[in-house]
Amino acid sequence: MNFENPKIEALDIEEEKNKEEKLKRIREDIENWADMNGKGIDESIKETVIMLSALDMPTSQSCEGHIESGTSAPWVGISAPNVYGFDRTGNN
Repeated sequence: MNFENPKIEALDIEEEKNKEEKLKRIREDIENWADMNGKGIDESIKETVIMLSALDMPTSQSCEGHIESGTSAPWVGISAPNVYGFDRTGNN
């Protein structure tokens, strides 16, 4: 008895293709991100930011960590979605 379903397999392949395309778009977009000083995302934390974005977890800040100054450990700030239409100052 064969329980395989070719329709499910075709859906899985299409879903994987969509995920790959989404990751490609996110990677391209993140390459253009910069802070107020024009500095892009630190290379060592970039893939984490990409994957969080792919999971619809928007980031607000990130750092790969720096021994010479600041925090030596990597970190990522995750933003809450704006579900009520207010910005960070409380205005809508």
